[in-house]
Amino acid sequence: MPDVEYSPDGKGVTIYLNPDAPQGKAVNAARSLNLPVAQYGHDYFEVVFFYRTPGGENIIARTAWEIGERAGITGIHRTPAGISYNGTGAPANGSGSAVLFVGRKEDKTLLAVGRLSHVDGIANTVIRSDTKTVTFTVDALSAGVRETASSSFLTAALDTSGSYSNVSAPTTDVIPFNIAARVFPLFRLAEKTYTPGTARTVNASYTFDLASGAAFNTFGFIVADLAPYFQRVEWIEPRYTVAGNNIVTATTLVHDQNTTINLINNTTAGNAFINPVQFSFNITNTVNGSVFSLVFAIPIYALSAAENPVRWNLKPGYGTYLYELDDGRGGPGGAILIGTGDIEAYLDKRLVVKNMPTVSQSTNSAFNLQGAVIHLLSAEGHFIIPVNHPNLSIWVEGAANGPGAVPIKRPFDVELRYLDPDTERTFSDFFMVWD
Repeated sequence: MPDVEYSPDGKGVTIYLNPDAPQGKAVNAARSLNLPVAQYGHDYFEVVFFYRTPGGENIIARTAWEIGERAGITGIHRTPAGISYNGTGAPANGSGSAVLFVGRKEDKTLLAVGRLSHVDGIANTVIRSDTKTVTFTVDALSAGVRETASSSFLTAALDTSGSYSNVSAPTTDVIPFNIAARVFPLFRLAEKTYTPGTARTVNASYTFDLASGAAFNTFGFIVADLAPYFQRVEWIEPRYTVAGNNIVTATTLVHDQNTTINLINNTTAGNAFINPVQFSFNITNTVNGSVFSLVFAIPIYALSAAENPVRWNLKPGYGTYLYELDDGRGGPGGAILIGTGDIEAYLDKRLVVKNMPTVSQSTNSAFNLQGAVIHLLSAEGHFIIPVNHPNLSIWVEGAANGPGAVPIKRPFDVELRYLDPDTERTFSDFFMVWD
């Protein structure tokens, strides 16, 4: 049976087309792809050869296999003079295309794609009747949220036209947001002053790229039909997993269940996949200050729905990682943190003096915070930011408000007040000076 071989760097997958191919090459199957997420996630492959005759007849050959298995494929249209399979999309009459899909067997998450690059070890795309091997060069998918214009997810929340339909980086309202001990990019659908009950629908998009920078849209992705259990779009309570598999959720925030989410494109089976994926969010009845995390998946086929294709899924995370918040720093999480209105006002925080300052005994010395370490913590006690001394108001018992003379009387109380620019609320902590 034909065999398959993987290059040491994981960027090349070679398929033997003839039955006399050498055996045992599959021992290299543990080699990884070049994107960290794909490196430990991939274990399934599908290869498709699609030739369209000058008269418009489709000749499709495909096969799928698990990593470590042999890849047997028959039915590839070949001639003595050769057929070029240089395309990666639906071929025109008299031409051919070939693609390799790489991903997860368990949930069929697509992690990488490959294009035909070598025939019998030479850079070429022409397959002849006597061709023995074909090699695909693999390119990993690249996607993820950011607090910058490079984010895969963008919105029209700041669209000044009033239509909230012009999606772009400048119209995206994204802020760093703390949930317990970690900070995530949060995409705000409406400003702090938004009044719930005001009719508003905000558009957004999610763009998939390739790690090499090559054009993602040149590959032939066909929107697949939905399995009975499959939901294209879901919203869940924001969460992430910490050491020991403990799940942390945004328990101090209101979980939004009122926002209505719809896909604008990629909803019709058989159509070509359109990148980016487009959404609309109806926030008319959304509770002010509420949050949710968005997860989605678009089912697709490689090149065509013919010849028993694998139903792959285009989504920003795989397995349980799909439901974990994307931290904006290349982590495996795929869920997008989204909120509406004055979210900061609903996040409880507290100021804590970690290390006490050095206090002078002199009656005429100015009080200062030399040596003090002050942190702003979440309600659960997780670190948010260090608070710099210039950002604090100091209130000393028995002295004038603000930095002043140190009272002779011991002990005395000192109150530190911090005005949080996000919530415009004041948080404070006290400590007592004894010596």
